[in-house]
Amino acid sequence: MNRPALLFLSLITAAACASSGGSDLLSSSGGGSSGASGSSSGGSSSSGASGSSSGASGSSSGASGSSSGASGGLDAGKDGTVVADAGINAFTGAGAFAACTPTKSSITNKHNGPIGSSNPAGRNCLDCHKVGGSAGAYLIAFGGTIYTNGAGTTPVGAGIEVRLRDSAGRTSSSCTDSAGTFHEQEAIAPKFPLQTGARNAATTVLMVGNATGGGCNANGCHSGVGGTMRIHLP
Repeated sequence: MNRPALLFLSLITAAACASSGGSDLLSSSGGGSSGASGSSSGGSSSSGASGSSSGASGSSSGASGSSSGASGGLDAGKDGTVVADAGINAFTGAGAFAACTPTKSSITNKHNGPIGSSNPAGRNCLDCHKVGGSAGAYLIAFGGTIYTNGAGTTPVGAGIEVRLRDSAGRTSSSCTDSAGTFHEQEAIAPKFPLQTGARNAATTVLMVGNATGGGCNANGCHSGVGGTMRIHLP
C-alpha cells in the first residue's frame, strides 16, 4: 500500500504480480456490532461519541479474536473521506471467520517471464497489473503478501481472509493462496482510502491508518526495506 503502512496486512505485491483470488464485487456494509478491542488507530466518534486517540508506529496492529468490530476503527464520511468512528473497521458486520479458498493462485508460469519466478510473493502486484503494465490484461486494484512476521521470512500460506472497507462504506474480502499472496481485481473499483485487515480463526489484525493505494508490497509501504515491515499475522 502506498501510505500509511498496513498490517494487515502480512491487509495482501519491485516488479511482480499477485494473482490470488477473492470476491470481485464490493458489497454495501453498514455499521456492525463491536467485538474484540485492539485496533491501534482511533479517535473521536463521527457520531459524537468521544474516544481517546491512540496511535502505534509500525505497519500493523493486532486485535485478538475473530469476531467483527474493534474499538477505534474508521468509517466513511458523507463526503467520501474516512473519519474516526469508534467500533467500525474492515471486519465490522462481516460475521465470524470462515475458512476461505482463493479462486486463483498467484503461483503461475506466466510470472516466469516478467519476474523470473513463478511465485510473485513479496513483489508489488501493481508494477505489472496496471493499465499499460506488462500484465495489463489482468488489472488488480489491491494486492499483497502476508507473512508470519514483520521481517517477511515466512509466508502465512493459504486461507487467511483479507478484508477492505472503502471510503463509500463498501466491503470486500479476498483469501491468501499457498504463497500468502492475495488480491482483488480492478472490477471492484474501491474508493480510496481504505480500511483493511486480515484474520484467521484465532487472530484478527487491523491496519493502523488507511491504505491510500492498492500496492501493499510497494516501496514505502510493506516492502520490507527502508525500515518498513511486511504485512504479518500475527
